[in-house]
Amino acid sequence: MLKERINYLCRQKDINRKELVHGLVATTHFANILAGRYPLPEDVAEKIAERLGVEKDYLLKAGYIDDSILSQAESITNKIFSYDLNEEFISSFPKSSDFLTLELIQKLAEASFLLLMSRKEEAATISEEYLDFYLKQFENSETEVSLPLKKAILFYQMLASRTEQFSEDSLRYCMELQKFSYDNPNVLVRLQTFQIEFLIQIRRFEAVEGLIDKALAYCYYEGLLFQLTQLHIMYSGFYYKIGFINKALKYLEKAESSLQYNALEDQLGYSVTIANNRIIMKMKLKLWHEMDNDINVYERISRNVKDNSQFSTQVLCYKCELYYQTDNLPALETALKTLVKLDRNFDQDMSLKFYLGIIEASKENEEKFMEYMKICVPYYEKYRVHDRLTDIYKILASQAEDKRQYKTSAEYYAKLVAILEESGVGYI
Repeated sequence: MLKERINYLCRQKDINRKELVHGLVATTHFANILAGRYPLPEDVAEKIAERLGVEKDYLLKAGYIDDSILSQAESITNKIFSYDLNEEFISSFPKSSDFLTLELIQKLAEASFLLLMSRKEEAATISEEYLDFYLKQFENSETEVSLPLKKAILFYQMLASRTEQFSEDSLRYCMELQKFSYDNPNVLVRLQTFQIEFLIQIRRFEAVEGLIDKALAYCYYEGLLFQLTQLHIMYSGFYYKIGFINKALKYLEKAESSLQYNALEDQLGYSVTIANNRIIMKMKLKLWHEMDNDINVYERISRNVKDNSQFSTQVLCYKCELYYQTDNLPALETALKTLVKLDRNFDQDMSLKFYLGIIEASKENEEKFMEYMKICVPYYEKYRVHDRLTDIYKILASQAEDKRQYKTSAEYYAKLVAILEESGVGYI
């Protein structure tokens, strides 16, 4: 552990090892000290610490570990796996610890908490300034790390890969974590939940159904009924992904029925997810006559969320889609006047451009229509948004045909046929 800490501090101070020990010990002897072959003399540690701007104990105790330190490390790791992390607990950590095992686990806990809260930029700062360096050091080192630290590293790596959508890597870390034993039975269910998520993302559907059934059976056996809502939501997502949307909707109903087992503070988040997913699935089934009620339910539930500004935008986007699909262009145009004033994410902004283009097309303002399409078509083509591309290609083909640009029209019809083939039954 001393070697890794010295290397990190040298990087921070932009000093190499030769400069660090100049006049104190030979570089070859210092290399043997860092390899653990000899202890670091206290007087040398004091001089090196001065050059690095730290206290000597920060070096002398870097690799020290005893039952007390292991107990503290295990306690933090258990909180990570139990989702028992919160802002207050994270804020209680000191900026540094003489014992590198504890310091690393505290940083890993903080980064994991931020990733779970979707605060990616803050997590990235900790990774870039601290964790990435240490984790790379351990990859190329023979240093033995404690079991709590090993678990914390794997959990963080799983979440970091998940954030970057590296699902194969996430799955590998998840499977490594499941090799360890845990006193809390909830941990295994949570890891299986992550495993299901990653398997769905990489489309290994044959493994998913059995795993969900196994997780559900385990929850009933262990009395972990509060886990059922999340698993039913995942089961619903699985069936949606493989194109069985009616079955997906049935599992949303089961998730809704399971809410009674969840704590009140968790019920709201799950309710919002269920309401949102139901809208998306019914859009896929084109059940527009039911959508108005579903959007109202989503809007009513989301109003109870503390910071609900993002939901206001999403509710309006859903309403715009309903107006567009039911050919209620006056209502769509009115809604767009509000949507254009709200904060939007990139996907919502592309939807806005699409709807504005549709309004211009309805007014036969081809030039303005094309301006909006030039913005959103590359995005829809990149992510293969079939429904949008189908509508756009139809309009573009028709416009070219009206101007007797038959070659251009044929090109758009060819694109339309390709999209329709690509979005065949079961394709999501």
